[in-house]
Amino acid sequence: MRFHDTHFHLDLMPSPEETARQIELKGIYSIAVTNSPTVFFFTENLASDKK
Repeated sequence: MRFHDTHFHLDLMPSPEETARQIELKGIYSIAVTNSPTVFFFTENLASDKK
């Protein structure tokens, strides 16, 4: 079974980099959302090398 998280604030996690790494390692599909354009660029950089 695969899980799909369709609303996730990666930027609000205590350790966003580690959380992104764990999501990738565990094969969890996630749609990260943000609250502002500046935060979008931070989150985009975290996910840029992910599938």
